[in-house]
Amino acid sequence: MNTVCSVDGCERDAVARQLCRTHYRRLLDNGDAQADKPLRTFNGNGYVNHGYWRVPVPPELRHLAGGRSSELEHWLVMAQLLGRPLRGDESVHHRNGDRLDNRPENLELWSRWQPSGQRVQDRIADAVALLRRYAPSLLSPRASGRRFRCHGQLPLDFPN
Repeated sequence: MNTVCSVDGCERDAVARQLCRTHYRRLLDNGDAQADKPLRTFNGNGYVNHGYWRVPVPPELRHLAGGRSSELEHWLVMAQLLGRPLRGDESVHHRNGDRLDNRPENLELWSRWQPSGQRVQDRIADAVALLRRYAPSLLSPRASGRRFRCHGQLPLDFPN
């Protein structure tokens, strides 16, 4: 018969010493259940881990994730595109550098571990797309050599 965690306001089932799993783990690690510290809750849609989106893997796709019930979303998206799990010497690179942007067109498969940073050509393409969207006049031939101020905060000089 499970009881409820003895920490005020916690409604999770107690697993040991009348504490839920999280409060018991905190007690073991810190000597205190840290009742004032909030509990992380999951809504089933995933969560951010080290800047990457981690999502639950449906049972029918677990063969693509090595049987795991959760996986980094960009790995899962790439595995679905390939129709197979990623190999140990493969990684997935975010072309625009945004670790949360897991659209297939932003991901590319690398055959060995990627170096830090991004390719200059990808950064330039993203910059041009940003200018096309928010400041297309700066891409006109008349704009070359012109000084641009981003609301007075960041002066940029464009080369001739």
